[in-house]
Amino acid sequence: EIRNAILTGDIDAAIALTDALYPGVLEDEDTIHFRLRCRRFVEMMGACGRSERRRQRRVMAAARGRNGNSNGNSNSGKARMGEDEESAEGSGEDAMEVDDAELKSAGAGEARGKRRKREGEEEGEELVEEEGEEEQDESGDGLGGMQGLMREAMMYGQQLQEDYRNDERPEVQKALVETFSLLAYSNPAQSPVAHLLDPAGREPVAEALNSAILVSQNRPANPALERIFRQSVLSNRELVSQGSGRAAFLNVYRDCLL
Repeated sequence: EIRNAILTGDIDAAIALTDALYPGVLEDEDTIHFRLRCRRFVEMMGACGRSERRRQRRVMAAARGRNGNSNGNSNSGKARMGEDEESAEGSGEDAMEVDDAELKSAGAGEARGKRRKREGEEEGEELVEEEGEEEQDESGDGLGGMQGLMREAMMYGQQLQEDYRNDERPEVQKALVETFSLLAYSNPAQSPVAHLLDPAGREPVAEALNSAILVSQNRPANPALERIFRQSVLSNRELVSQGSGRAAFLNVYRDCLL
């Protein structure tokens, strides 16, 4: 369960479960705890990026929808203009009804003008409402939601930096610099440090914590089956390098794992 939590990016759950089920492990293994916290910051930055990309897609979809409505209203306006011209031509065919036709046409024109004005006002109100909805964050993907996630990530990062500011271990300071480099790019997913966001980065952290838990239980850091598999791989490579033809046809991954 702890491993699955890490592999799904739920670092907080993994830390909480470890403290509850194996108290003292993270205190004794500060390096692993540090790696977990760095990974937590990376996951938070990844969530910010995903939220922003979803928001941008919704904005673009809304813009396309408004453009479509605008074109439709333009065509409707042209159709109404055509109706007005036909009405005017029809009224001139009968000279005996000129006055009545003019009065009717004027009244109809005034009514249409009021209706168009009212439609324009309603459309404007709808646009304002749509823009306002984009700023809201009921789903966590709006502009407000992305900013909230970023603020949370910044606060977490500041605390992480404060806790390890005076740590003299070179690997810790290097990891901090690399982790916080995500803040230097507006779109970390398309930056030189995008590899930090790769979910594959969760695997080494999960393996390290799993080994620490096994050691705390007076068990080997690596399960026996895993050690046998590793030894088989190395033995096969050694045989191939010495020119063993049979070993060259052996695929340890396929034959032993599948």
